[in-house]
Amino acid sequence: MSYNPNNPNGQNTMANSAPVTIASDQTAVPVSATTLPLPTGAATETTLTSIKDTSGIKKITDALPAGTNLLGKTGIDQVTANANEVVTKTGSITNATLQAGSATIGALSANQSVNTSQVNAVTVLTGTGATGTGSQRVTVALDSATVAGSASLPAGSNLLGKVGIDQTTPGTTNLVAANITQLAGNTISSGVGATGTGTVRVVQANDAGKTILTASNFANTSGNNTLVGLVASNKLKIKAFSLTTTSTTAVTCIFQSNAGVGATELWRVVLQAPTGVSVGANLNTVAPDYLFSTTAGQLLNLNLSSGQTVHWSVSYFVET
Repeated sequence: MSYNPNNPNGQNTMANSAPVTIASDQTAVPVSATTLPLPTGAATETTLTSIKDTSGIKKITDALPAGTNLLGKTGIDQVTANANEVVTKTGSITNATLQAGSATIGALSANQSVNTSQVNAVTVLTGTGATGTGSQRVTVALDSATVAGSASLPAGSNLLGKVGIDQTTPGTTNLVAANITQLAGNTISSGVGATGTGTVRVVQANDAGKTILTASNFANTSGNNTLVGLVASNKLKIKAFSLTTTSTTAVTCIFQSNAGVGATELWRVVLQAPTGVSVGANLNTVAPDYLFSTTAGQLLNLNLSSGQTVHWSVSYFVET
């Protein structure tokens, strides 16, 4: 390129301007133009208008088409409370309250009750009491423990099934026989008859709570012979006696309440023995029964009709 001393000043056409080279550290050069040509093949508004109704292509300003096609990934502003709806994909909603109004929350299935104070449209039964239409039917589990406060067994003749009784603790639980018509596995004896395996062995009491006293000696005085002295205000109740003698002479033995004048005869026995033989008489009963008794406060006397030796024994108890 030759030097042109007549380089014009200011702007001019390229033909009337000297060529230059932009320096590598040149700052940005502002460019202005009313219009700029588009590259060959670039789209224009005219071409976009011609294709905007082409299937599958819409302008941004057009409304979204109706249908169920997914839009792709979208986001929701969940930052401003009460200004935007909170949406969750999974999990539960927290810190949300239902808005006032009459809007339906959802749909209930047929016959579904929303009154928790009723069962089958009847007021719910609460607390202890009889069952009724307000009670919900339940089934007790097979492994359930005893239900506290359960109702008493109803009256009737229905069998309960097999039950057991604790027979191991004497004095705490009663012993129950499996067959009350048997005794130790044997048929119970009843009525008058011989004893056997069906008879309970018993021992007859010998005092019935009475203190049994005894006295014995011999008497050989004709007339009065004191056997047991008096006990003030008490009777001497004789439950047994024995009299024996070897006398071949008959002798009358009379038991008396008191002695001498005013004595009361209680019992009489006549004894007479063959030569070399002892004879006697005896009787016995079980207290509280007795054979005879003195008057209260009087002694027991044996009156002999003659002075023959008579051996005697008595068993008695004292009672008012």
